[in-house]
Amino acid sequence: MPDKTRELMKKRMLKASSLTLGILKSLYPRADLDVAREGFAKDCDPGRASKLVKDSIAAATEIIEMIKIK
Repeated sequence: MPDKTRELMKKRMLKASSLTLGILKSLYPRADLDVAREGFAKDCDPGRASKLVKDSIAAATEIIEMIKIK
């Protein structure tokens, strides 16, 4: 990927992540955001983790389709 594209994607991912964590914290003020950097729980089954990732991709795709401007 060209450096310019990679940098743009990185900025957008950081912004999306920040907004997501901000929403989480506003809805659940007691949530410990430090655990987010650790990824999945240590006792999480790799198969289950893979399913969660695939499910989130499907959900994100549906949301994108719903908000597309026609």
